[in-house]
Amino acid sequence: MARPFLKGYLPRWTEELFTIDQCLPRHPVVYRLKDWEGEWFEGTFYEAELQKVTKDGADVYRVEKVIRRRKTKEGKTEHFVKWKGYHTKFNSWVSNLIKL
Repeated sequence: MARPFLKGYLPRWTEELFTIDQCLPRHPVVYRLKDWEGEWFEGTFYEAELQKVTKDGADVYRVEKVIRRRKTKEGKTEHFVKWKGYHTKFNSWVSNLIKL
């Protein structure tokens, strides 16, 4: 999502993915969004403020920070990570980090 009339060197799009939940029939049409957990995202957005993306099982997400590490009973290392561009409620344990 992008906000209009903002200029700058860095991109203004979030890395978090949202789902269009409602199409409000105004002129022009606006959309309400939900995050992956089904929670409403505040505000409404014009079509020009949204970017359509295709999600498949091979998606790669960037890690902002590794918060903790642990070993499982099987001896595998897991990392508790903060995902870049996502709220802390999406922090999670992962076992297959790939350094790009």
